[in-house]
Amino acid sequence: MIKERFSYQNLRVYEDMIQAISLGEEIASGWDSVHAITDHFARASEGALLCFAESSRKRQTPARTEALGHGLGSILECAACFDISTCKSRVSQEKCNEVKTMLSSVFRQLYALRRSWQCEGALQLRERAVEYGESAVFHHEGLKTYQLALQVNRDIASWRFVERLPRSDFRRIDEAATSIVLNIAEGNGRFAHLDHSRFLDIANQATTKAAARLEISAIRGRISSDEADKLVRLLVQIDNMTAKLASVWKEKQEKEAGQRRMKNI
Repeated sequence: MIKERFSYQNLRVYEDMIQAISLGEEIASGWDSVHAITDHFARASEGALLCFAESSRKRQTPARTEALGHGLGSILECAACFDISTCKSRVSQEKCNEVKTMLSSVFRQLYALRRSWQCEGALQLRERAVEYGESAVFHHEGLKTYQLALQVNRDIASWRFVERLPRSDFRRIDEAATSIVLNIAEGNGRFAHLDHSRFLDIANQATTKAAARLEISAIRGRISSDEADKLVRLLVQIDNMTAKLASVWKEKQEKEAGQRRMKNI
């Protein structure tokens, strides 16, 4: 018998993902392309669906769970884009919460699916609805460094940099500020300690870039020194926090690697 649908298309999470992405795309279509979140959301929403489809194609459990892990990271990135869009007043808090609640449901379903593959192997593609839960809050939202990163984006928006700076200058600052938020969010959804550390390192690098870009704009007289200084102070706090968190994850990885080596002796 010739199949008419791929196996993953029969899962509830697939339908929920389509609905969440469709609503997100509808809202994001009104965002100006000068804002980095416009491109990031388009790539992340596409990546979530592609990684999910790819995970269903794989036959070996490690390959499946790896692909699904990338999809989970893309879902977190989509949600973080909407956090930033609220800071920029691109979308209402009500609409942001609606999209994030849908994305949270998708994330929890994918997480449960990944766990079932790890426990049962990758021979079947099926869901375990009992593990989905009801919480709509992403864990990374409770991190102080994440909230500070959102504050940087909020200040950039409230001081109307997009109107005061040349488009290319604003985009470089905005890209760096956006990268901080997205990498903190995506890194928190990874399963390997080194992945946690890698995304935090990227966020850490973005803080330096953002600070340098702000200082260049201040030197050129495009923003005031006071504005640049206030944002740089926030960025220094984020830099310290992300560096410390990355170090913690690296230490955990090294400790576990050492324990594995001892077991093999």
